[in-house]
Amino acid sequence: MTPGRPSRRRFLRRSFAALGGVVALGRFGRGAEAEQPDAFVVGQKPAIGERGVYLNIPAPLHPLTVHDWDDARWSGYLDTLAAGRINRLYFYLWQGSHSDFACAPEHRDRNRRLHERMRWVIGEARQRGMKVVFLFCPTYIPRVLWQQHRALHADIEYVRAGFPCICPSQPKSWPLMRKVCDHELEWFKDADGFQLCFYDPGGCMCAQCRRDLAAPLLRQVDEFSRIAWQKNPQAEFQVSLWPIWAWESHLNRPYGVELLDRMKAHFGAKHGQIAIADSADHPRSFLGAAKTLGFQTQAFVFSTDVESPFVFLNPQFAYLRRTAARIAAEGHTGAFVHSLLPGSKALGTFVAALALWNPEVPADELARAAALRFTDDPSAARKLVPALLAWESLLLNGNPKPDDAIALRRNVEQALASLSDARRQELEWLPATTRAIEVLVEGTAVPDDALRQKQLAARFRTTLAASPTFKSFAPQAEVVFPHLVRMVDRGWKAAHF
Repeated sequence: MTPGRPSRRRFLRRSFAALGGVVALGRFGRGAEAEQPDAFVVGQKPAIGERGVYLNIPAPLHPLTVHDWDDARWSGYLDTLAAGRINRLYFYLWQGSHSDFACAPEHRDRNRRLHERMRWVIGEARQRGMKVVFLFCPTYIPRVLWQQHRALHADIEYVRAGFPCICPSQPKSWPLMRKVCDHELEWFKDADGFQLCFYDPGGCMCAQCRRDLAAPLLRQVDEFSRIAWQKNPQAEFQVSLWPIWAWESHLNRPYGVELLDRMKAHFGAKHGQIAIADSADHPRSFLGAAKTLGFQTQAFVFSTDVESPFVFLNPQFAYLRRTAARIAAEGHTGAFVHSLLPGSKALGTFVAALALWNPEVPADELARAAALRFTDDPSAARKLVPALLAWESLLLNGNPKPDDAIALRRNVEQALASLSDARRQELEWLPATTRAIEVLVEGTAVPDDALRQKQLAARFRTTLAASPTFKSFAPQAEVVFPHLVRMVDRGWKAAHF
């Protein structure tokens, strides 16, 4: 969503991306961190004190999502975050489909297992030196409850795109919100912190809510901070204002700073214990205002185009270094990086983690650290580094060349050729990704050839179906192919949120 009026089509794409695009995660090497550059050694003061990964958990897509990860897979992922010096793990369960408080009977066992697993993850992350923050959205309720209370439906584009949100100005909404959130917070009461989110999705823009846009938001902060602190008196509490600035533009009415002023007045001296989260990139982000008012501040690094089901690695060395440097210069309490696709993009998340630790490290050193971490082989890593740098270049500015995509695929395959069979199997997603990108780039070269586009879409599906990592996404491949071709043709710079 960009500032201005969000369209139904864009919200539908957003929903599809959130529900469809997560890829599998193999185990990662545990000895490679010893080969990392001196810039990453333990003991150096980090550029940003609190460095987190926000794990957004969508609907299950076996074997691509975390729902089916076993202990070894989770341990490998958490080890990689720890090796990147991450000290915060954020996670969000889509309450509309993942709650076990109210859900379709066929999903109850699945949702219970997911809750049990994430409660286990809290302890595992702590053993690796991380604090864990659970995100929740009060106005976003289980779909089965939402369907039973049509009079409470929110008036917002999210609802018209299918998200089960209710209006906080309706008195009958509050008992539902309390019951759902109390249930979810009880599950994760041992978390080190909680973050309340108004939007993405949530909220309401009905006539009653518009009379005083800040009032229902302040009430949510008041009521649900008290519930959170009742569950865990020592917990951190955060409030996400992302992306209120977009709604301000849509409505042509500012209310974000007013909300901050009211929160400060309401909480008094205790407001300094509350962290405000918002975009690290958007020029109208409320981080500066929140910092001036004495709140803690968490910069949200949203380095993706969430409205696109681009399920592939997209290295962003320059962007991540530049963004981390700005966050450090602005003096925010911390920063956290979005991760909807932990399998195919864990390498990118690892790069982001190291950039948050020290954004002055050159891109080739970041690439070398990531290559070592994932291959656990210095020789293979040396060969993979130039491929990762070329990968960034291929996807960055648009108008990619098919020959460059072919070269990328060959270089990645050659870099991994000397690894053991077991390690190549774990890293299968790397060459599989380059094969998929090769097809997409070929599509950018023939935009007006309908027959060729159809043939390439079929080849794209076949390519994904042949990969253990991407086979579950393959049924959607031909549908999303035209959109992905356009995105790759424009380049990440133009498509980035």
